[in-house]
Amino acid sequence: MRHFLQRFFNGVNVYCRLCDLGFSVSRAKRWGLVVSKWVHPVLYGKRS
Repeated sequence: MRHFLQRFFNGVNVYCRLCDLGFSVSRAKRWGLVVSKWVHPVLYGKRS
């Protein structure tokens, strides 16, 4: 399940999904990056 969530919230995957939903390319890139940065510590853990 964790592997699925890691792949689902990957920045490129989020970007593609947002484009499919009709977002502009620039907005999809921006929001894809924001979502992937926010979710990354939750899925992968914080690095010291």
